[in-house]
Amino acid sequence: MLPHFFRLIGSDRFLTMAQAEQVLEPHPLLPVAWAAYREHFQGFTGASLDPLFHRLSHPATRVAALELEPDATVVVVGTGPSLRPNIAGLKRLQGRVRIITSPRGAEALLPHGIVPDVVLVEHQTALDAHHSARHLGDCARNVLTACPLVAADWRTPSVLLAGVSDQSLFVPAPLPTWGLWPATAVALAVDAGVSRIALLGVDLGSAHAPDPAHAPLAALLALLARLAPIVALECGAGGATKRGWVKASIDEAAGAAVTGRCGLRSGPAASMDERRRDAFARLDRHAPVVERARALLALATAAANGSSSAVTVLEEGALEMMGWRDDGDVRLFAQEGLGLSFLPRMWRLGLDVSLGSSLWRPLMLATHELVRQADALALATSTARAA
Repeated sequence: MLPHFFRLIGSDRFLTMAQAEQVLEPHPLLPVAWAAYREHFQGFTGASLDPLFHRLSHPATRVAALELEPDATVVVVGTGPSLRPNIAGLKRLQGRVRIITSPRGAEALLPHGIVPDVVLVEHQTALDAHHSARHLGDCARNVLTACPLVAADWRTPSVLLAGVSDQSLFVPAPLPTWGLWPATAVALAVDAGVSRIALLGVDLGSAHAPDPAHAPLAALLALLARLAPIVALECGAGGATKRGWVKASIDEAAGAAVTGRCGLRSGPAASMDERRRDAFARLDRHAPVVERARALLALATAAANGSSSAVTVLEEGALEMMGWRDDGDVRLFAQEGLGLSFLPRMWRLGLDVSLGSSLWRPLMLATHELVRQADALALATSTARAA
């Protein structure tokens, strides 16, 4: 199992490492994880943001954790250049490995007769999810319905999961994520108890030219190799070097024989009605914050339109808004309830009060997003309110 702090840091539960240390048990790699979080994610992964409230219409009826054979090998398959020359080798390993991949990975594997054990549906942003849904909609076949297990996080659009049976679909719980699906797949495999994990097609550039855009994922994979008691194999020849992952051929990934579906430790998921009622109750509980944000938005709007509001009034409003970060319940409501991105980042990066009369700009941006999202959530939970 991964240390508890891995999931909590990735879900943006803490503003500072000192705050994390107050809550979590001591661990020698906590500073290493926090350094990766600060350097590569600027202290905010956004992995818990659901700005379109897809969780309210997600069709899953169960949550579950994978349970895999301890002596099994899991191969996490991406769609990088190293996949194609290793397709035949991967096919030879059927029955000797468990395969976890993405929807696009499944799309690449299925024509070769390779059925992944688990398809993990996770997107870094709502826009990524939108593009994925459009892409799968253009496919000749629904690849997700051809796979035995589909693990889809709560932020997945329901349209992307159309046709997936209740027997196949589940929401990983807990979801050890920092928002980047290959690392999440590795983390799920670790928590499932396997001893060997291999990467294929997760290239992140080349050995001579690592792609800077994938530096966060490379850092996260390196962190997982240190945190987990596993043999970590990199089977994508020519891909960027990943610290802690040993270069190997695909044949070397073979593990003990495996049969049938992956095991699951599952329980019932909250129904759509229950999720909507919970979201409405949360919104209702934080109504004073929403209404205060509405008043601050009016203040900022007036200042933007040339009102002669005193600078001290803007400063007081901005400092009040920044002070909400000290209330953990409000912070999680903003992030996980409303899916805000601007204000949580501002809480972490700070606000320059010396902006004076220009403080209306960040004040307007932050409060406008909060009010807009609160109003959208109120509309999305209107059936719960009526009940």
